[in-house]
Amino acid sequence: MAAVSWARLGAALAALFASGCAAVLLFPEQGLRHTPAAAHLAYEDVRFTSLDGTPLHGWWLKGTPPIRGTILFYHGNAQNIAAHLGSVYWLPERGFDVFLFDYRGFGLSGGSPTLAGAHADARAALRYAREHAKGDLFVLGQSIGGALAVHALATEGTAGVRALALDSTFASYRAVTREKLGDLILTWPLQWPLSLFMTERYSPGPLIAGLAPLPLLVMHGGADDIIPIRHGQALFERAGEPKTFVTIAGGKHIATLTTEQGREALVAFLTGVAAVAGPLLP
Repeated sequence: MAAVSWARLGAALAALFASGCAAVLLFPEQGLRHTPAAAHLAYEDVRFTSLDGTPLHGWWLKGTPPIRGTILFYHGNAQNIAAHLGSVYWLPERGFDVFLFDYRGFGLSGGSPTLAGAHADARAALRYAREHAKGDLFVLGQSIGGALAVHALATEGTAGVRALALDSTFASYRAVTREKLGDLILTWPLQWPLSLFMTERYSPGPLIAGLAPLPLLVMHGGADDIIPIRHGQALFERAGEPKTFVTIAGGKHIATLTTEQGREALVAFLTGVAAVAGPLLP
């Protein structure tokens, strides 16, 4: 009887994975609890559409002059830009415009969350940022946002982008899904077969080397218990030069940019890249 039950459970979970895995990877919150005005930030609401016409919403934070450049920010897999504003609210004071947006099904963006849809949204945001950026354009991705950023750049090309920074990002969707399944008693026995239903089509690991020579910064918290640091190290090892890895000792998941070390490392990287003479990558 138990064997039959496990078989039925496996079939049900496999069907869930085959349907897109959004319930496993994406945890959206609709609506917005606050706006950047709560942090006394100058900003504009941004409305644009994804590749399939899905309406998307974001904020364009206004940097303090002189503007050093524009940062396109891809947030993590939970809540929405209101929660993730905490990672980037300090950048305008450092002279950067910041464009952060919500994937479909998050915040005020339309549609329902899917992995394929989020990647389409990421590509659309890159196109929008290229058209509206002031000064140099940089890309910053956190957690799954880093995977979205890598795929968007690999698909759309790196033209017009000065550098890429990743925080708490993994190399493989399949590997991180297998680990999350292994954390639960119910799915632990099925972690290996079920993870095979997770597509590797969008995984950053196989794509990251192709972005070189785009300058790359990989940051990871040493105490990240959601996406352990070994995932960031594996992604870094597969990347081409020039690249830099920064470990935040004791850092938790996506908490890197709440620390002075993480903030200074990011700003130093971005300003260092911008200071290098020469044309943008073709």
